[in-house]
Amino acid sequence: MSEKKHRVHALLKVVFNRYVKGKTTAEERRLVEDFYENVIGSDPMPEDMNRIGREMKTAIDESTRGAWPSYVRKRPMLIGAAACFVFFIISVIRFMHDDVDKMPVQPAANVAAEDPILFLDENRTYNLADALPSGAFYRGINDEKVLDVSLLGKEEPSGRVRIENPARRVFSVLLADGSQLWLNRYAAIEFDAGERMVYVSGEVFFDIKSVMRENRKVPFVVKTALQTIEVLGTQFNVDATRRDEENVELLEGSIRLTHNVRKTALLMAPGQQAFLKTDEPRIFVVNAKDGEKANAWRKGLFYFDNETLATVRDELVAWYGVELIISPEIVDLPITAMISRYDDINEVLQMIELTNNITYVKKKGKVYVRKKD
Repeated sequence: MSEKKHRVHALLKVVFNRYVKGKTTAEERRLVEDFYENVIGSDPMPEDMNRIGREMKTAIDESTRGAWPSYVRKRPMLIGAAACFVFFIISVIRFMHDDVDKMPVQPAANVAAEDPILFLDENRTYNLADALPSGAFYRGINDEKVLDVSLLGKEEPSGRVRIENPARRVFSVLLADGSQLWLNRYAAIEFDAGERMVYVSGEVFFDIKSVMRENRKVPFVVKTALQTIEVLGTQFNVDATRRDEENVELLEGSIRLTHNVRKTALLMAPGQQAFLKTDEPRIFVVNAKDGEKANAWRKGLFYFDNETLATVRDELVAWYGVELIISPEIVDLPITAMISRYDDINEVLQMIELTNNITYVKKKGKVYVRKKD
């Protein structure tokens, strides 16, 4: 983020934080209300941003009810709008409108050790931030930087390909058949160039391209330690982070799911989420909420929909690798927010702190979260 954007980001945080607490000056209050009138009250915002704004406004309205200054009570729409802006304007708009590298480009050299890595035949290793194998290149898809491996193996044999993502950012890959995959942190995929079968560990989102051969659709197969997924063309999210339990969420199309250990199988429909356990023969299927969480992480966002603070903590600990200790009295506090996956966990905690009655402090490398006095 540029220095100018940092200043705007900081200004918005301070002003809106003061506004929802009723501590603004007349000039600051006028700034917020003018901002509301001109941004929300004028030209329509894009459909996705309107939808996200409405959802977050409703949820945050519930969590911010209480005693408000008289000038806020007179304009109830501003209550949700002000709180929502802290998350929505700073996080979502920042994410959607940040400058994106134009493609094709070469990644910068001399990067940190935690960069995506590609392995070929267990003999050749490429740090994907500064070196690419023959037949692989970066391209732009929907303003996103994607590693295209569609030509891998065309110029020289590549054999088995493995891509690991230890980085604290989402990494996207385009396969030879046009299918696109997003690897969350610590995820890995393994495949043979040109084949429609991928082995997965960690969390990976799939957008599978439908392929026809001899007038028949060719299935795409995903294998993890616990499950085998057969698809023709669809969108789904696989979470194989844990060894004893995995889940798959289907957003579009249909998939056939098989338990590798127990050999039980079922067909999934859109909007369903299936859970598999090592020692459980049954596959548990529930109705997924709306697919927003799966879509959010691949776009660089945290998405919490009425989730307990303990659940939020687990996700933040997995992403940032910090020790986060929560006071027992607030472990079940419900959190609803959509927040950018900032480089610094402090920025995420500040966003949560703004619309919840909590505070946090760092001591000796640990983060302690407690209820505000």
